[in-house]
Amino acid sequence: MLLALALLSAALPRAEERTAPEYTARRLGSTEQVSLASLRGQVVLLNTWATWCSPCRKEMPAFEALHREYRDQGLAVVGVNIDEGQADEQVARYVEGKGIDFPIWRDPENRFAKRFRVLGVPETFLVNREGVIVRHWQGPIDPHAPDNLTSIQAALAAPDSAGGPEVQPNGTAPDDQPSARPS
Repeated sequence: MLLALALLSAALPRAEERTAPEYTARRLGSTEQVSLASLRGQVVLLNTWATWCSPCRKEMPAFEALHREYRDQGLAVVGVNIDEGQADEQVARYVEGKGIDFPIWRDPENRFAKRFRVLGVPETFLVNREGVIVRHWQGPIDPHAPDNLTSIQAALAAPDSAGGPEVQPNGTAPDDQPSARPS
């Protein structure tokens, strides 16, 4: 029975890539509206979470480490908090207490769930520079696990076919590189 299930799941097609939906939320501690579209040209790791979600809280330090390690290469880690009501102070205390430096967007109405067709938290999406979802994780993840890190690095290495600058591993665009001299 287990073998049959394994063979069946291996035969099922992988989810096709799809364009990320239009999505806006409010920046934590501000009335400023921010949009996923404004991050076009960057690779985005978009994670939906809540302070009451234990697996979400366990992921946050790894997402912060990833943010610090790859932000100069064009990775934008964004946490979308769905705590209901007027929870900004509670969310801000949590974020500050954990030393989280990546952007936190607030969506107390959880419009995220409908826009991205998610069932719960945490869920994480990897969006390439062109705004296409290239990977979706349901449940908690370790972004530094080899398979996950490979997906993130591949998205960072892929050029932006929309004409944006290709960011090199050192965070510079190709025009910033010293030209090679012929020998």
